[in-house]
Amino acid sequence: MSFVGDSSFAVHELVHGLGDRATLISRLRLDASLFALPPARHAHTMGRPAQKGQALPKHTCRIDDPDSNCRSLVVSHWYGGTRDKSLEILSDTALWYSRGTPPKLIR
Repeated sequence: MSFVGDSSFAVHELVHGLGDRATLISRLRLDASLFALPPARHAHTMGRPAQKGQALPKHTCRIDDPDSNCRSLVVSHWYGGTRDKSLEILSDTALWYSRGTPPKLIR
């Protein structure tokens, strides 16, 4: 089951409400704050576990990075009857974090 959400902050709350029952497909802002997974804890680590790792570079920086897995793709049928729409695709895994809700692993 898939749902399409809006691109506002409400999507972050919606993704937690769905749990693992559905796949949410939503636009992601180019300036979204995404994070790496937290470092592994050792047996004698004290304190609360980290919820997120280091901040990842913004999408706008990664598109021009030759080491990123960004690629071009042409979609033959796009919205409004547009044909052969060129898109830049950047796919990776990260933690999406917003204060007040736990981080969510996204792709």
